[in-house]
Amino acid sequence: MSFLARRATVQGIAGVTLQDVNGRIDNLSDHGRLEIDGGASGAVQGFLRYMAASPVREWTAHVADNARAQGNGELKLKLDMPLANADATRVDGSFRFPGNDVMLNAQMPQLGGASGVIAFNEHGFQLENMRARFLGGEVRIGGGSQPDGSVRVTANGSVTGAGMREAAAGSSLAALAARLDGSTGYSAVFSSRDKQTQVQVSSELNGMAIGLPAPLAKSAAQDMPLRFELRPAPGRAGMEEMLVQLGARSTRATCCSWSRNGGDTEVVAGGIGLQQAASFARERRHGRGHARPVRFRRLASGPCRPWRHAGDGQQQTREPARIPARTHQRPHAHAAARRHA
Repeated sequence: MSFLARRATVQGIAGVTLQDVNGRIDNLSDHGRLEIDGGASGAVQGFLRYMAASPVREWTAHVADNARAQGNGELKLKLDMPLANADATRVDGSFRFPGNDVMLNAQMPQLGGASGVIAFNEHGFQLENMRARFLGGEVRIGGGSQPDGSVRVTANGSVTGAGMREAAAGSSLAALAARLDGSTGYSAVFSSRDKQTQVQVSSELNGMAIGLPAPLAKSAAQDMPLRFELRPAPGRAGMEEMLVQLGARSTRATCCSWSRNGGDTEVVAGGIGLQQAASFARERRHGRGHARPVRFRRLASGPCRPWRHAGDGQQQTREPARIPARTHQRPHAHAAARRHA
């Protein structure tokens, strides 16, 4: 028995049209198989809704659970399903982005003009020739599911100071982004195993000028290695640990991975070291807040005085020896610094 659907719609998923879908059942007994080969086109957001409501969600490791996208895309799909055992279905599919604006989640900047293919089967997914505009530069993305069941995705590209300022506009990072000028390359690895996610980003910052006080200032021609890592905190269920190293020195902080009040993240402990290794502060609670000591060996505070908040156009003088720690709870911070005007 066979059938052919030249054109059809998917119930409950607007904007997606099935095209040239061929179906065949070779045997109606328990040993028979249903084979389907076809394609679909339409709004990417419609496909994302389909993925969230179908087995494709598991095959692609929930990668699109919180994604939003504009424009259209194309899906090709083959199924080989035993009539007596749907769990043994074999899948061969691909989804092509012809140049869409995609936001994987609300915390990430948009991937502009994304193009490439997500190929998937019953064992996982792979990213093929994925490219996009990101933070003012171009990024190339690859990787996917691994034989051991984990997921590993790599990204290589460049960012610009202008792109960083655009992404940080209106946020607490706007003042920092305003001190960046030029462009620089970077590489990143995103990995996931047993619902535990780890992110590693590295850059030499060559080509990017940083207009901060010494020892954080640098010209565009200088190298200043940057290493960033976000990983599950050892021995702390439900928490993540963030490690940042700039040059030869590091900063370290530990954050809760769960969120409340629509996505707020609470910093529970941390440490910052300038020109020395970071000392990881032991958790201390004052009421509902947290104390995070910060110690500087050397801080050129003079250039900090005319600190200008992005967007408000007003100069404010801040006392550099006291650094406020802000969370959605009551803030507490203590800092000791040797000031050099």
